[in-house]
Amino acid sequence: MTVVIADLPAEFAAVDPDTAQFWINRAVAAIPAGKWLCAGVDPDEGVLLKACHLLKEDGEGTGPAVPAGSITGESRGGKSVSRAAGAAATGEHGSTVYGQALDNIIARVRGTRRNRMPPSPQPA
Repeated sequence: MTVVIADLPAEFAAVDPDTAQFWINRAVAAIPAGKWLCAGVDPDEGVLLKACHLLKEDGEGTGPAVPAGSITGESRGGKSVSRAAGAAATGEHGSTVYGQALDNIIARVRGTRRNRMPPSPQPA
């Protein structure tokens, strides 16, 4: 399965399809599918969360604002996004609720022993 625009939460329904696809493609490139599969985690879950996180950081979506403690002013692609400072966001993706969920899964993937492939056979 791959993540498509229709998989995005309802808050992103009004987002331009080209914009949504751009961020989905960026998310696909950012999630190491093989590592996630070896850890027993569906990489599409990570792609969906990463895409939603990126869309939210881009100022898209109709849902609640990103949590306080994130970026306090940024301009991307002609859009200006400002966020109030507050409680510190934690984790690499802590600036959105989607990113916070992604960080939790990434920690689980990194923490599993299955994500390390055994050494390849050595020549005799």
